[in-house]
Amino acid sequence: MADAESHDTPIPLGAGERPPVPGAVKIEVLDDGVNHHHSARTKARKVALDLLYDADVTGRHPLDLLDEADKVRPLTRELVTGVADDVRDIDRLIERSMTGEWTLARMPAIDRALARMACWELRHTATPAAAVISEAVALADEYSTDGSAGFLSSLLGTVAQQVTAPETVPEAPASWLDAEAAGAPASDEMTEYLQDVPEALQDVPKALQEAAQAPAESWLDAEAAGAPSAEEMAAYLHDVPGPLNA
Repeated sequence: MADAESHDTPIPLGAGERPPVPGAVKIEVLDDGVNHHHSARTKARKVALDLLYDADVTGRHPLDLLDEADKVRPLTRELVTGVADDVRDIDRLIERSMTGEWTLARMPAIDRALARMACWELRHTATPAAAVISEAVALADEYSTDGSAGFLSSLLGTVAQQVTAPETVPEAPASWLDAEAAGAPASDEMTEYLQDVPEALQDVPKALQEAAQAPAESWLDAEAAGAPSAEEMAAYLHDVPGPLNA
């Protein structure tokens, strides 16, 4: 994966290491001193890719590998630390963006590392999405399988759409009170209506007010209204035979 020449003598795998694919061997890579025209940011991304790929293949923590690396660029440290801290959310975002039967586990380790790195940049930096995707696709074209560049371009395009989509606040559901208020007449309409009401109807509120101020009748009032007066009671008693008056 490095821009260098290699010595073909296989190096024994360390404890916990496993080959990325059956039959793969570990070799020593030396810098050949050739200028491959990579920008400083591309080189920083490539070192971050090396560390994240190594962590994926060996099962070691990316931050441990980062601590062991010598003189890494700030962008490399930012990418590796960001992916290590946010990997669960990043993986969920990648899974949501996949189509068909693709899963994160089916992706080559290099593509997985590139996708995670690019997703973190899309979510947490101001780097334009086109630049992030272009860098990831270029690295995939140089270091991964033949179809990886096109696959990552499509995948990261979907991720970018999800990341940049504006959040919509759902409207509160309308209640019957909202409907009643919407159907109520405006103040000027009510004023015009009252001007057109006949005088007799305008007196109705006054009559209602007077009725409200009067004491309410009870069933005792109704009983008292039906009782005979004192004069009627005296005449009645005068006509009653003597034995009944005793």
